[in-house]
Amino acid sequence: GKTNLNPNASITRQEFAVVFSRALELADTTVKVDKVEVVDAKTLNVTLTDGTKETVTLEKALEPNKETEVTFKIKDVEYKAKVTYVVTTATAVKSVSATNLKEITVEFDGKVDKTSAEDVDKYTVDSSIELDSATLLEDGKTVRLAVKEKNGKVLENQKAYKLSVKNVKAGEKTIDAANVAFTPVDNSLPEVKEVKSLGTKAIKVTFSEPIKKASTGNFKLDGKSFYGSVDEGSRELILKPYSSSDLTVGKHKLEVSGVEDFAGFKALTKEVEFEVVEDKVAPTVKSVNATLEKVTITFSEEVDQDTVSKSNIYWMSGSDKKAAGSFKKISGDVYEFDFSENALPGY
Repeated sequence: GKTNLNPNASITRQEFAVVFSRALELADTTVKVDKVEVVDAKTLNVTLTDGTKETVTLEKALEPNKETEVTFKIKDVEYKAKVTYVVTTATAVKSVSATNLKEITVEFDGKVDKTSAEDVDKYTVDSSIELDSATLLEDGKTVRLAVKEKNGKVLENQKAYKLSVKNVKAGEKTIDAANVAFTPVDNSLPEVKEVKSLGTKAIKVTFSEPIKKASTGNFKLDGKSFYGSVDEGSRELILKPYSSSDLTVGKHKLEVSGVEDFAGFKALTKEVEFEVVEDKVAPTVKSVNATLEKVTITFSEEVDQDTVSKSNIYWMSGSDKKAAGSFKKISGDVYEFDFSENALPGY
């Protein structure tokens, strides 16, 4: 057919929209960032919309696992992009803090090796403070350090301290950090987090922080005064009634009041219902982590500390048993055995 070109003719709104859109497409020839690959904390591989590929070095290292807007230049043209440096294995200590006076929390920016991270000798605080144990929490990147009580003293509230970390393994790397400052701030009352029966012989009470002072007078079982033994000094208290008839199978109530943390704060009264179930399954060894001088055993469930013996944990040198010299309870299901006098073989 015949086409007539009439530049002075009227056009519809729809036709104008098409013409305007095509004009914008032709006008927008600006080169933009098409793709960014994060190589490491300071290196990016950048691809532009015109096909240009460039390796960019950043002035400031990226913070792991945090979206960050970066600015860089390629051929004297400035570009911006949002990137995330994804890290699963730790590269550094992220923070050190203490929300109570008996524990220090060390957070790495990624996951660390369990055996290495739980070696308490890899952590040092000011000379006035000794550490008792190191526990890697379930997230694989947070270590809880227990402070050893000396002459009734632990950390001092709102006093500045410094902590150093040496040779904690994370993948193929080791992590060091010197003199990381932190200040303990304990301004909270201890709280009951869980009450659980350990078969028909004991009750485990878990608190929000370690408990310094607790006695039978702080507990009532089913509305009556509690008669039995109470341990203290950790987040978990184990109550053992003297009478075996006190913990029959079924529902019970435990009232907790006045237990004291290491800052002198006392818990408010709280009653918790729990159920006693007969335990018919023996505990098993879930995992073993060892250095030359220490062995940490995690059991499948809480075990009675009275049944744990250093002489039952040993390694064989020919026909000779090399037993642990001592042990300490880390938690209800974790115990650490000291072999400094009978060091394990290094093969």
